[in-house]
Amino acid sequence: MRYELPRGINGLAARSIAVRQRAQGARKSLRELFSHAHCGVDNTGNVRVWQAEEVMVHFLFAQCAARHAATAELRAIATGQQCDDAALARALVRGGDDDGARGGAAGLGLGGGVSDDGAVAPPLLLPDLSGASVCELGAGMTGLAGLAAAMLPGVAEVLITDGNDDAVANLRLCARLNLSSSRQRDGAGSAGSGDAGSEQPRRAPATVGAARLLWTLDADFSASSEGSVALHEAAAAAAAAAAAAAAAAATTESSACSSLEARFDVVLVCDCLFFKEFHAELLVVLARLLRPGGVAVLLQPRRGDTMGRFVELAAAATTAKAGAGAPFSELSVIEEGYDPRVAEMHARFAAVGVAAASGYDPDIYLPHLVRLIRSDAEL
Repeated sequence: MRYELPRGINGLAARSIAVRQRAQGARKSLRELFSHAHCGVDNTGNVRVWQAEEVMVHFLFAQCAARHAATAELRAIATGQQCDDAALARALVRGGDDDGARGGAAGLGLGGGVSDDGAVAPPLLLPDLSGASVCELGAGMTGLAGLAAAMLPGVAEVLITDGNDDAVANLRLCARLNLSSSRQRDGAGSAGSGDAGSEQPRRAPATVGAARLLWTLDADFSASSEGSVALHEAAAAAAAAAAAAAAAAATTESSACSSLEARFDVVLVCDCLFFKEFHAELLVVLARLLRPGGVAVLLQPRRGDTMGRFVELAAAATTAKAGAGAPFSELSVIEEGYDPRVAEMHARFAAVGVAAASGYDPDIYLPHLVRLIRSDAEL
């Protein structure tokens, strides 16, 4: 399966993401059905890429585009190319000020903006990802959101995790499938990927690893991510021989992420709150993975009371409820308003008559955004 990536963002590692996923209608083996018995993880729902993960891909690229647009406006204002008050307010409310510390609360504005052509820009809910380390939890068989994060310009490393051994093996395969497409980044240059003259400076190659990570109160964070591969190639030579040599070097496996404790700037979680008995463990794992100021983004449908229960538990772990020693400094819950396109699609499908005809059930298919910011308190 190949997912085409949006155009118009400069510096992407590739134009599409390739994943190996289960064929529609394929049967599950008894081993898969009883995965909870041999690896401690119920894998029965891991039969497809669910909507929350696909929406997360859109969210990541929309955030990247919005930050680029807001930063460009501020630069134009600073150089005198644009100096009206409306332009300054629009850029600042979208959180485009990159002077704030990356990964912290600075630059994480909750207000949206309106571009010159009238299009509504999404609020900036992610920090600047320049040099960032990103982790996806409960990535399933494809790790689509983690692979999408690895394609974003500036991301330094991505670790895609799941608790199921078969899923992790497939995640490693998916990472390798994307090696060839990543060559477009430097081999083909930035043609057609952004406005003329807007090319971003090249950064060090990103790596993508896959590892088994269980959500337990005493999870082992010392294991290396076997099978890490360089997803973004360094500078590609013009000659075919040099390009082939670079590709061969990129496939060399390394053991990255020797320690995962307080390693990540951003942790992504897609539709993983169904099993309420793991909510407390998930909060502990998030707190341990994130460095101070790091951001956890969960895109989750309500699925009855499962999301609500997690939010209640998360609220109790914030400084507002638990004081200065709490693991999280901020909790935000946004329904479809975190992205104008998601809100538009929801309104269209939820219209009278359309929902019944299409089978659209917001309780299952509409992801809400839950965002946690890590405090500097030690666990």
